Formats: sequence, structure tokens, C-alpha cells
Amino acid sequence: MNNQTRFLVTIFLSALASLGLGYFFDVKEWILYVFIFLVGVIAIHFVNKNLSTYTIGNYIIISLFSIFLLVSTKGEQLLLQGNHFILYLLVFLLGFIYVNFILLAILTIVLRYKVESKELEISKFRILIYGLPTILIAPLYLIAFFPGVLTPDSFAQWGQAHGAPYNNWHPLMYTLLIETLIQIIDSPAIVAGFQILLMVLIFGYCLYRFELRGVPRKILYIVAIVLALLPMNGIYSVTVWKDILYNLFLLLFTMNIIEMVLSKGRWISKSGNISVFIFSSLGLIFFRHNGFPVFLVFSMFLFLAYWRQWKQLLPITLSIVIVHSIYTGPIFEALKVRDSDPNELLSIPSQQLANVIVHDGIMTEGQKNYINEIFPLAMWKEYYHPYTSDPIKFSDEYNREAIFPNRFNEYLKVWWSVSLQNPTLVIDAFVKQTSIVWQINEPEGLGQQSTYVTYIHENKYGIERITVSENIRNMMTEYLEVSKTEGVVKMVIWRPALHMFIALYFGYIAYLRFGMKSLLVLLPFMLNIMSIFVAVPAQSYRYLYGTTLVMVIIILYSFLSEKEKSKNVS
Repeated sequence: MNNQTRFLVTIFLSALASLGLGYFFDVKEWILYVFIFLVGVIAIHFVNKNLSTYTIGNYIIISLFSIFLLVSTKGEQLLLQGNHFILYLLVFLLGFIYVNFILLAILTIVLRYKVESKELEISKFRILIYGLPTILIAPLYLIAFFPGVLTPDSFAQWGQAHGAPYNNWHPLMYTLLIETLIQIIDSPAIVAGFQILLMVLIFGYCLYRFELRGVPRKILYIVAIVLALLPMNGIYSVTVWKDILYNLFLLLFTMNIIEMVLSKGRWISKSGNISVFIFSSLGLIFFRHNGFPVFLVFSMFLFLAYWRQWKQLLPITLSIVIVHSIYTGPIFEALKVRDSDPNELLSIPSQQLANVIVHDGIMTEGQKNYINEIFPLAMWKEYYHPYTSDPIKFSDEYNREAIFPNRFNEYLKVWWSVSLQNPTLVIDAFVKQTSIVWQINEPEGLGQQSTYVTYIHENKYGIERITVSENIRNMMTEYLEVSKTEGVVKMVIWRPALHMFIALYFGYIAYLRFGMKSLLVLLPFMLNIMSIFVAVPAQSYRYLYGTTLVMVIIILYSFLSEKEKSKNVS
């Protein structure tokens, strides 16, 4: 094929693919079609010039990414409504072709640019330098919303820290942390200050580690500023939620795994690194209930990958498990800690049963009678919200004793049989309830996610909003509001499914550079996502906040390389 023919084919293919993509996403402005077309021409031309560098595996993986991206971002498709199924299929195929070329082009560009992995000697003072933007910006949120942001979840732990009986519904460790900090100043501001400090140190440490590996300072300064400017980091730093610390530790833990992979396991042999690893692991397991299973499952894969380092890994892992066992055993008993509500794990099954009831699905009289014991059938229909289980599980009429502690097996049998009888309805309920995890395009209406709050919930502790600076409050409030402007802005900033996609995509690029063991870097945050996936109670961004943080360092990680690796994509 000569150059002129290749050029004409590129133009024609880009025009068709751009038209398909435009119809798929309901693009109406002609100027956007022009932009999409020009980007498509560049991507197709670039990919055609590099066809020899791609493997069958590249095509398969990028195709899977493309399908997920299209399905996850699909909207109402108003331009296609009323048309034949064949047209829908054709538009999807053209959009698929377009996205494929874009992702392949990005893949090739990133793999061409690399930072040689190094082990430089740099002052640890750089940690504070990289944390400086957060030091400057995060306190503005504390000034704006002084003494912090507290919701009912916050006060559930604040009350325990002030003498109420301990319970482990929200992790006790965060309660004990609050109880310790208020010995200094009995104000939520001290908790917010601690969270800001921890955020600064972890952000700074991660970027410092990348500088040690040879990433240029200019790039790291930009990343430091971006982290400080991201609205979730600012408002969450002053929000009294255990999720904030958990996700910060998830970031630190992932950074440690990056070091493990880059050093081929040798990083864990140094005492200072062991201390950092243990610190991040303890934070991971103590500040949210799903952290311990995430750590255990990950540890098994870590042993398989670096079995030669078993003399370091085994005692570290055992010591962490023993500490957790002592903490949840004798210490819980000594403090008379009440167990968490096991019903929190039944969000998905409850939503599936509710959807079957609402749509008058197939159920036997025995199944109806049992489900009616848990919650009156009429109220299942009245209280069912397809995107959150809270209205049902927090209702006064919801009878937990019909499930726990003695009838859980009966509940599982009824749920399973009802699911087999109504597969379409239970899948529909599952897809909606878990949309926060997998759906990039936010569902309209009831499916909208909660992002952040700025209020202090009504409480009996006399904690009220204090105006330190009206101007700063107005400025930060407006900044937050702009960040969740409906459409692309909110999707890019606040939708965790998009951040998961980006992290996995750049994680795949890292896999092409470093091989199979590099997938360990993706495992902690993916295990966290999977744990949320099976028990997500509501559409709240905070559950997946760590995905955004981890995405940032995985992008940086994907630009590193080993000298002996081939330049080829394969």
C-alpha cells in the first residue's frame, strides 16, 4: 500500500469511526466532530506506523479495555433511540475501532518515553518539599470549614471517644486515635490536623521515592501540586471519617509494593524499609474492616512472587497477623467492644431480594413468609432504593433477629433459591447497586453518587461551625462546587470507575515493561475494589477514594523502566 492510499484509508476510517463515536456518545456540536476526527487521524496514522511492534496479546487486552470503556461510559444514546438493533451494533463497532486506535497510540507513546530506574542518594528533606503544596492548601479547608466536617458516622466514633461504650461497627482503631488526639485539644480540628499531617507525609514520601528512582523533579513538582489541588484531598483531609486514613495507608502500601517490584524483592531486606512496610500494613488492616482480608490475600501472592525473601516476609506477615489477633481478641475483650453489625455485609442480597419483590418476581409462599419476617413485603416495595440499601437496613421495622445469629443459613438458602428463580432481576439489582465501582458514566436521578459534605451534623457535643474567614469559606465552597459540575468535569474528578480504568491501563503498560510480577502493584487496590464490590451499601465516593490516589502513582510507575528491557511493545 503506497503512502497516498494509506492516507486515504486513514481519512476514511477516521471519518467513519468518529461518526460512530459521536453517535454513541450523543455528540451534537459539529466542532466536536471535527476535533474527534482530527485526533482519530493522528492516532490511526501513528498506530499504522507501529503495527510491527504489537503482539496478539496487546490487541486482545486493548480490545477488552475498549469494550469496558464504551460499556461503562454509555449514556442514554438519544441520537440512536428508535433505530434498528443493527444500527446500534454498527455504532458500537465504529466506536470500538476508534477507542482501540486511541488506546494503542497512547500505549506506544508511553512505552517510548521512559525513565531509567536508578537508586540515587537524596535528602529525606525532599519529603517535606513534595508535601509543601498540600501543607499550603489543605489548611485552607480547615479554615473554611472549621473545626472540621462531621457526619453521623463521625459522631458515632466521636461519642465513643468521649465515654460511650465501644463498638466495632466503625473500626475501633480510629475511635482510639480520636480519643488519644483529643487529650491534646478536645476539638475535631486536632483530628483534621493529624490527617493533614499524615497526608502531607505520605504524599511527600511517595514522590520522594520516585525521585530516588530517577523521575525528574519538574514532573514530581507538578504531581505534588495536582495532589494538593484535587478537591477530594482537601475536603477529606478535614473530614472525620476512618475511610480517609485507610485510603492514605492503601496508597503508602502500594508505593511499598512498587519498591518491591523495582528491586526484585530486595527492598524488604533493609530495616528502615521493613518499618515502613509494617507501618503501612497496620494502617491498612486497622482503619477499615475490609483491610485485613485485603492484606491476607495480597500476602499470599507476595509470598508466591518473592519466595526467596521468605526469611523477611514470613516473620513480618506473622507479626502483623498476631498483632491483629491480639487486638481483636484480648484487647477487644478488655475494652468490652461490641461486635459490628453483620447485616452490613448483606447489602447486595437485600437489594436483590427487594428488586424481586418490587417487580413481583417468582417466589414460593414459604420464601415470601420468611422474607416478610425480615421486613414486611409491602415495605420492601416502599423503601427499596435501587442504588442504596440504607432505607431498608436502617428501618425500625427491619428484623435482624430473623437472620442473626441463628437463621443465617436459612437466609442464604432463601436468597440463593430466589436468585435462581429470578436471574434477570437479581443481576439488574447487582449492576445498579455496584455502579459506583464499575460505571464511569454516572447514572442519572437516584443513581447519583455522594461526593463530599461540608456540614457538621446536629449533635449533643456542642460542636458547631465556626466562621474563621468568610472569604476563604466562600472560595473553597465555590471550588468544591465547580469540581462536581455535572458532565465531564464531575466524571473526570469524582468518578472512581474512571480512575480504576486509568490505573489498570497504565498498570498494563507497567506489566509490558516489568513483567508478570509488576501486576502485584495493582493487587492491593483491586482487592479493595473487589471487597467493596461484594458489599457496597451506597453510592459514596469515599469507599473508593484510594483508587484515585493509587492511580496517580501507577501512572508515574508506568514511565519507569529497567535497562535490560526491550523497547518493543511485546
